Amino acid sequence: YLWLSHAGMRTRPHFDAYENFLVQVHGEKKVRLVDMSLVEHLNYSTFRDVAVFRNDGEWWHVKSNKRTHNFVPVKFFDPDFETYPSLKNVEMIECSIAPGDALYLPAYWFHEVHSFGYGDDVARNLAVNFWYSPDPLKDKLVNALLYTITALKEGPASVHHGID
Repeated sequence: YLWLSHAGMRTRPHFDAYENFLVQVHGEKKVRLVDMSLVEHLNYSTFRDVAVFRNDGEWWHVKSNKRTHNFVPVKFFDPDFETYPSLKNVEMIECSIAPGDALYLPAYWFHEVHSFGYGDDVARNLAVNFWYSPDPLKDKLVNALLYTITALKEGPASVHHGID
């Protein structure tokens, strides 16, 4: 995948179900990562909308009819410890990547990404992702964990389909 954005673009903290190499082509990125084993501290539940953060501080919302299970409501770069006190127990790994750098993002690790310009061009950011499938057993185990957490927090009716 090719990611072209303006400087200041942010993603909401989320995980991808694939192993991932993020290669920076133009501009810079800061990434904060959290191991999936710390999901209990991230106020995890399912969402019906997905959002991307703009540099003017407003959220763009993309509405969805289906629940998505790979986002969390907390912010890794600007954590709200009053609303989410258990975030104090989360150790985050912060990485910065510049043109020519590659970052490995393990499948199912939560991450938030901030994009920045570079040099004289402070407006644009370009990166490439290389995704590939993780171990099939790992994939099934993590999905089972996520659906169990959702069912425990929101009730069994919130889990709308089974595990493959």
